[in-house]
Amino acid sequence: MAMKQYDPEHLCSSFSATVYFIFVVEIVFFIAECRIFPLNGLDALRVLLMDLKTINSPVLADPLPKLALPSAVMTYTTPTSFPSTGLYLNTPKKKPLPGKIEEVRAAGWLDLMLASSPTRKRQSKDFVNDVQADDLEQYSHWVVNHPSALTSFENIANLARGKRLALFLDYDGTLSPIVDNPENAVMSDEMRSAVKHVASLFPTAIISGRSRDKVFDFVKLTELYYAGSHGMDIMGPVRKSEYSGQHVECIRSTDSEGKEVNLFQPASEFLPMISEVYKKLGESIKDIDGARMEDNKFCVSVHYRNVAPQDYGEVHQRVTAILKNYPCLRLTHGRKVLEVRPVIDWNKGKAVEFLLESLGLCGKEDVLPIYVGDDKTDEDAFRVLKANNLGFGILVSSVPKDTDAFYSLQDPAEVLVEGKASARAAVLNRPGHLNALTTTMGGKLNKFYASWEDNPDIGFVMMKGSGRAFCAGGDVVKMHQLIGEGKLDECKDFFKTLYSFIYVLGTYLKPHVAILDGVTMGGGAGVSIPGTFRVATDRTVFATPEVHIGFHPDAAASFYLSHLTGHVGEYLALTGDKLKGVDMIALGLATHYSMSGHLHLVDERLATLLTDDPSVIDTSLAHYGDLVYPDKDSIVHRLEVIDKCFSLETVEEIVDAMESEAARLNEDWCTLALKRLKEASPLALKVSLRSIREGRYQTLDECLVREYRMSMNGISEKFSHEFREGVRARLVDKDLAPKWDPPALEYVSADMVDSYFAPLGEFEPELTLPTESREAFV
Repeated sequence: MAMKQYDPEHLCSSFSATVYFIFVVEIVFFIAECRIFPLNGLDALRVLLMDLKTINSPVLADPLPKLALPSAVMTYTTPTSFPSTGLYLNTPKKKPLPGKIEEVRAAGWLDLMLASSPTRKRQSKDFVNDVQADDLEQYSHWVVNHPSALTSFENIANLARGKRLALFLDYDGTLSPIVDNPENAVMSDEMRSAVKHVASLFPTAIISGRSRDKVFDFVKLTELYYAGSHGMDIMGPVRKSEYSGQHVECIRSTDSEGKEVNLFQPASEFLPMISEVYKKLGESIKDIDGARMEDNKFCVSVHYRNVAPQDYGEVHQRVTAILKNYPCLRLTHGRKVLEVRPVIDWNKGKAVEFLLESLGLCGKEDVLPIYVGDDKTDEDAFRVLKANNLGFGILVSSVPKDTDAFYSLQDPAEVLVEGKASARAAVLNRPGHLNALTTTMGGKLNKFYASWEDNPDIGFVMMKGSGRAFCAGGDVVKMHQLIGEGKLDECKDFFKTLYSFIYVLGTYLKPHVAILDGVTMGGGAGVSIPGTFRVATDRTVFATPEVHIGFHPDAAASFYLSHLTGHVGEYLALTGDKLKGVDMIALGLATHYSMSGHLHLVDERLATLLTDDPSVIDTSLAHYGDLVYPDKDSIVHRLEVIDKCFSLETVEEIVDAMESEAARLNEDWCTLALKRLKEASPLALKVSLRSIREGRYQTLDECLVREYRMSMNGISEKFSHEFREGVRARLVDKDLAPKWDPPALEYVSADMVDSYFAPLGEFEPELTLPTESREAFV
């Protein structure tokens, strides 16, 4: 089959708005592209993979509209032969157990039912990546042994290079969100497109606990192979001749397009029994609120996701009461579901082996099977790949689990975690938004860092960004929306959470390394510069552009900008000028420099360090970094003019001085800086100048408390017009024509500026930082 090459930039834009589950497919998709077209290289793989948007999966409670796609029903053919006795498990009939033991067994099932799926959190609440605070360190250790497939994509690419891939996917929780109503587990159009692309590159199969018909009705792709009922109903390719002597239970059939296929249904003789149990179970649980039955042909599912926890025991009791009369059926559990299956030696792992045989890929050294799943029923497949050294599994989970999968993939997460020898790394993971910070991210960072600081096994902590940015600051578009909706409390929570984390970082007891590879602006600088080490690269773009959206440089900007040489802090705050990585080194905003292409060497070195000694980390960063010098356009050659102009007392005097210098020098940078001054909000300019000047004589905590007060006033009814208008003009409507109010510097009175710095009202608490327990170092 001819392989089509896809343009990386096109893929970035087309997939950037898709749901999290596309990661599952795209990991392997981009590996294949990297293997087939080596010129794209790992850098293209990195950008494409990490640029995808990740969002929390919605809980779909209401019926979704039917997809406007033609119906294609794959009909079953009644088998003419039955499975061999070798498929049956040797399960002797059990003797009646004493009542007490039965109670213990029932209690064990109840525990499994309670623990089978974490309680969902609503997206609007602040929670820690579905990982509770007490579990953070446990998860950090777990992810060391089951590294993230996203952050390990280079290793996966190396494994895949030169091999033929075979991809096996679970459906619910992997290709579709887990939903309240199983009938609503609809696959998104973006996911369908991604799966179709993958299937055009290499054999792809979906192996699900649902019936095969149902899965096909959701997916509607004839390019795939389907195995339903946990692999007990497989529609696969016509068997290769070398395997013709095996699985004689296969029968020849045709799919909806008339293509010849093999049907394998090893539990077909159980169909009458399963149908009978389905009816009895439906009658038995119909009065339990929230319980739902599902006929999956060769197994029966009893969903209790919407059942009150106090009724779990009743669900289990009624199911087991009926199954006592059916010794050939067994009870298993998945994610909030009890499943009744035939007692045969067949599962998803066997289904993987069967499909590999059918495809002629079994036992081939140049074949790499990959299985992606999310629950206990997928462990059989993980186990087969691991035990036979065939390939590897990827477990989709954000909580630690005993698993035979090699890699993990977190549920939708805005902050990922990487584990290293004696370090932990937080990865900001909103690449579609340049990793712009949210309240949830701030909450996660606070709890992660608190856990890591208390752990004696962790020597130092790192922070990185996904995709082409480190962090573009706060999510000001979201803030703009919240202010417009009158949801000021949510805005306040954001500032409080972010500023609190910045203070934690500035007082952190362990060395901290921030890798500033890409856009680093506003709050992105705030969550990195107060730390011990900052590594800039040739891709770094630093700026504090808040005055152009009617706001003030915050997130500790008044602290670190005011401590720069001369009056360059005022210059950066009032013009929003961009700096390259080499300029950050020259000004002291960064401590080390590395070419972006060499960061893997830095990362590999840090991964081996077993230390909490800053000097050892410093030496390693310097040894594996790059030596660079400012070029002729660097800001270091402008410092004399900058100090001359921006040391003046008022914004009006600064603008007049810059006009004179622009006319005298006739240099592009000076003309551009003057233009930026005149484009900024007049109120924001005056407020920002005062903020930097006050910050020069304040500690970190004093700056943060004052900035919080300024931010609360800045989003208040009195001043929020400036911020909303700036964001509208720059980022929403993008007409670049803000209507500032006041419209010019001469209309901004001293009283206005004073009001921006005024203490908060009687019922509005100031920011409180733990200064008694965490004293700032500077």
